[in-house]
Amino acid sequence: MKELSDKTIALYSKNVSRIEDVVGDILDVKSVIKFIETGVSARGGKPFSVSTKRNLYTALIYQLTLDIEDTLNTEVPEYKEKAKTIDWVKKQDLDENIITAYIKYNIEQHKLNEILFKAYNKEGTINPEKSKAKQEGFTKEDYNTLLSTLKIEHTIPEETDFHLIYGEIDGDVIAEDVVAPYFVDDTPPLLIDAYKLQKTPDGALNIYILLQLFYQHSFRNEIGNLRIIDKKSFDKLYDTDEKIIKKKSNWIVVDDLDFEIVRAQYKTDKVYGVIRTPIENRDLKVALASKVYNFKLETFRTIRPVPKEYKWSLKSLKEIKNLYSGDIKDPEIRIKTKDTFKYKKPQVNNHIIVKTLKKGFLFDKELSNEKVQSMVRSIGKQNNKNIELSPTMIVKLGIGGITPAIKELQKKAKSRGHSTSTQLKTYLK
Repeated sequence: MKELSDKTIALYSKNVSRIEDVVGDILDVKSVIKFIETGVSARGGKPFSVSTKRNLYTALIYQLTLDIEDTLNTEVPEYKEKAKTIDWVKKQDLDENIITAYIKYNIEQHKLNEILFKAYNKEGTINPEKSKAKQEGFTKEDYNTLLSTLKIEHTIPEETDFHLIYGEIDGDVIAEDVVAPYFVDDTPPLLIDAYKLQKTPDGALNIYILLQLFYQHSFRNEIGNLRIIDKKSFDKLYDTDEKIIKKKSNWIVVDDLDFEIVRAQYKTDKVYGVIRTPIENRDLKVALASKVYNFKLETFRTIRPVPKEYKWSLKSLKEIKNLYSGDIKDPEIRIKTKDTFKYKKPQVNNHIIVKTLKKGFLFDKELSNEKVQSMVRSIGKQNNKNIELSPTMIVKLGIGGITPAIKELQKKAKSRGHSTSTQLKTYLK
């Protein structure tokens, strides 16, 4: 048999035990298939996904292979030299129930591989050559081109004309025309870029964010269920990891223009617990800000419409001169009138981006693993190479392939006679 990691073997054994706990005997093919086809996950009570079903059949095939090896004796040269195929198993002197189960489970696995991969060998395993060809056909350049087609930006002028009003004296307006920046000076550039993305359709922005989360952070499909929450509320509700684990959810925690993905519901959550991932890539932060906020443009005029009112006096005139150094329409004449006047500190009437945090799921609704998979697969058809993408392909592209150091580690692990993961755990500290 192909050498498997300790982690994989443990997972197979766990899945077989899971089936035996419900059905009893894994050779009871009818009951086993019924359980897999109608079973629901312990977490969330949802029907088994295609991937879960396929993994269960793979575990069964693994266990049956061990049973067959025990029956035939693993030292038989003929068996060692041949790939384990259905036709080969049929010819062996085995219990009929084992042969039937082996054939049936391979057929079911084969069907699910076709759904999941559409690239497989005769016996239902992934075809490495086809898989590699697909991946090599989609490059980082293709990825960046695809991302650029998903975003639509507002065109906003850098400057704009304003009629700047300072106040009035005896009904006469004190004002001037000025050219000023479109947004107030302290507007964060990231917020401006997020505002510009408002014309991007929600569907396209969702795909963009999904692809970037896979590419930048190697997430699994469970990020389709991220809930939006502000940091203050999150810290108040979930101030300990125990509370986060008990809630069994995944969140995008928003702190103004900073974002953190907090996950307590994922494939190996029982092993690794709560995982916090700060988002650092600027392009991704811009897209996330555009997605989680509703925007509204306001101005100083709408926010502060009432100027301060003064009584006309030498003292108040001096205060005006301190605020505004320009000419105020013959102040000496105005002093003699002793009329009232209104005045406000000069403020250019630039635009202010007012943002309000949305509620609910990041991707508008909760996305199942299968939905995430299909969304990524379909978007690849927009690429001129017409490749069906997968989250795994994007993750591999982001990681950048096997480095020389990893290759050397694999080589030494093989020489040592164990898996790469065991090499890492045992000899690298």
